[in-house]
Amino acid sequence: MMSTRLWYALEAARKLAAPLSGKLFGSVYVIGGDGGSVKVGFSRNVKKRLGNIKSNSGRPGLRVVYMTRNHHDAKMVEKAAHEILSPHRISGEWFDVTESQAILAIHDAEAQVCDVGEATGSQAVVA
Repeated sequence: MMSTRLWYALEAARKLAAPLSGKLFGSVYVIGGDGGSVKVGFSRNVKKRLGNIKSNSGRPGLRVVYMTRNHHDAKMVEKAAHEILSPHRISGEWFDVTESQAILAIHDAEAQVCDVGEATGSQAVVA
């Protein structure tokens, strides 16, 4: 098992290397939970992003229902998921799909974009 100190050192190294590789380190998330449209987006800090979205959308019942683990291909996964969901786009990153459909689109996008093993570790989030 990896020590906490080593894990943080490796994560810091990955974050520093990301700009050099042209990839953005972060997570792809689904925000929903209030029975309306869902948002599929990318963030380096999903919890902070949720707070901003709740404030700006006037939908205080929103919550993170799913997010991938942090990885370098997240921005490309987000773009691919948006392409998959594009027939259902309402505006920007908001889609008229169920939370399950949005999660499946992210899984499909990860399969298209990520290196073997990079896409594993996605997690459901219960808020």
